[in-house]
Order: sequence, then C-alpha cells, then structure tokens
Amino acid sequence: MKIPKELTTVTPLSKAVALLLFVSLPIVTFVFGMNYQKLINNTGSISVPTPTTEPVACTMDAKICPDGSAVGRVGPNCEFAPCPNFKGAAY
Repeated sequence: MKIPKELTTVTPLSKAVALLLFVSLPIVTFVFGMNYQKLINNTGSISVPTPTTEPVACTMDAKICPDGSAVGRVGPNCEFAPCPNFKGAAY
C-alpha cells in the first residue's frame, strides 16, 4: 500500500506543532503533578467525602395496618413506618 506524499511530507507547520507539543506537554503534566502532590501532602490523602451516618440495614418485617395495608421498617432506628391515614377511616 502506497501512502500519499502529502501525508509523509514534513512541513514547517508540522515541525512547529511537534515542537509545541514536545515542550508544552511535559511542563503542563509536571505542574499538574506538583499540584496533586500538594493536595495529598496537605490532606494526608485524597479528599473523599465520608458519609455522616453509617448506613442502616433494616429487616424486611411488615406490619399490617387496620385498613389492611402493610408498612415496612424505615429510618435510622428501623421503626415501622406510620400507617396511612385515610379520610373517613376510624382507627
């Protein structure tokens, strides 16, 4: 397969682009690396948000309400959710 001459010719523009990339990319990556190192040194580790409360796993129990519907356990204390209160229902 023969490659066209336009794709293999070194032009002044291609030289300038190559020079710009070979000089600027190492400098830019060095600066980003230094900022990253400062971040790690200042905090002791990469700052990852920590949850304020521990996740809670409640059992899959259900409570049957007077109207026949069922509610499960919710919240940080795993208490049963309140039964729905419909208008006209006498509890």
